[in-house]
Amino acid sequence: MNTLSEPKEKSILLKIAEKLLQAQQELDELAVQLALGKAEAKDKFEEIKKDFRFRVNELRQIITSTPKSNDIADLVVKIEELDALLNSGKVETLLSFELQKKQILNAIVEIENRIKNKFLTTAAVNHFANEFEKFKLKLEILKLKFVVNKFEVKAGFRTEMKTARKEIAGIVEGTENQFNKAKGKVDDFSEEIYLAYKHLKNVIRNL
Repeated sequence: MNTLSEPKEKSILLKIAEKLLQAQQELDELAVQLALGKAEAKDKFEEIKKDFRFRVNELRQIITSTPKSNDIADLVVKIEELDALLNSGKVETLLSFELQKKQILNAIVEIENRIKNKFLTTAAVNHFANEFEKFKLKLEILKLKFVVNKFEVKAGFRTEMKTARKEIAGIVEGTENQFNKAKGKVDDFSEEIYLAYKHLKNVIRNL
């Protein structure tokens, strides 16, 4: 017999699937946009940071709505530090980009380590795992634009992106099968999220 929570958990799985496929599309479009010269790397960096700050603010709101503790207070401080770094100003050179990127990524790692200690509901962990991984890969694409002002999105990249999309769909399907076998009791899909982003990272490295 199905539990009352199953529709809710099924909804979580579908949302994860949608976000993974949306991330693949965003990364594909970013690479093409930069390759065609439709955006400057430094301007796109600011745009991406602004969007990510919005996601970080969502995380802060979730954290601050939970029962207060010393651990929660420490996590909020780390989130505020990340927010400040994301708002630390526009970069002009590869060197300044690399410095800011390093500081931001270090701050993200510290937050991820605390989140993994289950400060949040599993659904929130899955959501922010997706946002963090997507942001990291966008930085990788931006780095390429800073290093090589003009680069070409070759046919191979487009083919590999399509393959990655199919692989992500396969990961989602496998997770759904896992969900069904467990009768709707599986709600931690973080491993599947990281596996999907591993595929995307391999594609981006071949740009």
